[in-house]
Parts: sequence; C-alpha cells; structure tokens
Amino acid sequence: MGLFGSSDPTKLAEKQIEKESKREESQLKQAIKDVSKAEKDEARAQKAEHHAHSVHDKAAKEEQKLRTEANKVVQKHDAATTKEKAAQSDIATKTNEHNRLQQEVERKKAALEQLQGKHHGNEAHRHERLAEIHKPTEGTANGTAATGTTGTTNGTGHHAPAGHDAGATTHAPVGHDTGAGTQAPAGYSANAASAGTTGATAAPTEEQRVVDAVHRM
Repeated sequence: MGLFGSSDPTKLAEKQIEKESKREESQLKQAIKDVSKAEKDEARAQKAEHHAHSVHDKAAKEEQKLRTEANKVVQKHDAATTKEKAAQSDIATKTNEHNRLQQEVERKKAALEQLQGKHHGNEAHRHERLAEIHKPTEGTANGTAATGTTGTTNGTGHHAPAGHDAGATTHAPVGHDTGAGTQAPAGYSANAASAGTTGATAAPTEEQRVVDAVHRM
C-alpha cells in the first residue's frame, strides 16, 4: 500500500470507471432536463403560432367584410355622382327652355302691342270713314233723306209718307231698310245690325281677330 492510497491497478480502474459513469449520468440528467424544457418551449411556441393564425383569420375576415362594404359604398358614391351630374345637366336644359319661353312671351307681347296699336289706329280711321259716310248729303231738306224715304216703314207695317217721321221708327241711312226700325251703319244691312235680336251669330270683332292672330303665333 502506498503513501497516498491504494496502488492496486484494479482498484484504480474501478474508480475511474465509476467516475465516468457518474459523470455521464449527470450529463444524461441535464440533457433530459434540456429536452423537457425545449419541449415546453416548443409547445408554447406552437400555441402562439396557432393564436397568430387565429388572429390572422379574424383580421382577414374583417378585411373582406370591410372591403365588400367599401365596394358597396364606392358603387353608391359612383351612382350618386352620376345622378348629380344628370340633375345638373337637367337644370341646364330646363333653364335654357325657360329662357327660350321667356323670350317667346316677350316676342308675342311685342307683336300683340304692335297689332293692338295698329288696330286702334285702323279703328279710328274706320270711325272717321263712317262719320264721313253719315254726313248729310246735298239735296236733303227738312231733315229728310233725299232718297229712299218713301220705302221706310214705321215698324207697324204701315208706310210713312215721304218727308215725315214715322214716330217710333228710326230712319235708316239712305238706301237701307232697317226692318225692325233700328238704324244700321252705312254699308250694313238691317239683318246684320239686328243680329242679336234675330238669333244670328254676330261676326267676330276686329279686336277678337287680332287676339286670335296672336294666339296662333
């Protein structure tokens, strides 16, 4: 036996083998711990990955939903824009038509005023002509017409003598038979003058003809 322990080679070999075995067992335990820890970490990572997929799927669904709604909003906006442009164009059309009709009204009013002025002037001229026609002619004596008096009736069916007033009968202008005793203007028959009493339809006046002409423009 040596000073610092057994010098037996067998003993030394056994101790060496035992140390190696313990060291390896320690290493195995540590490796097992490392594997267990790594497996736990991997499991947590797997859960995190699954959660990330779940979040992504929800986000994708939300994005798809919002994109669909956005497309609908864009379509509605496009339709509203088209409608607004059409309304703007319709405003321009209606405004142009209104302006045209305003000008048409002014033109017809001017034409009416012109025709009315012409009509009034012509009426005055016609009255002057009628007054000239009804002036006493040469050869009239004692207020009796020179001609046509012998044929005047007094409204009772009896002839009045020439040169005498028939009482209720109003003398007609020379050469005209009044029929009912109403004096008709020169150039008109008694039937036309008394159309309102005989049921005949009176001819339209000059002013009515002017208004009708303006309406036909």
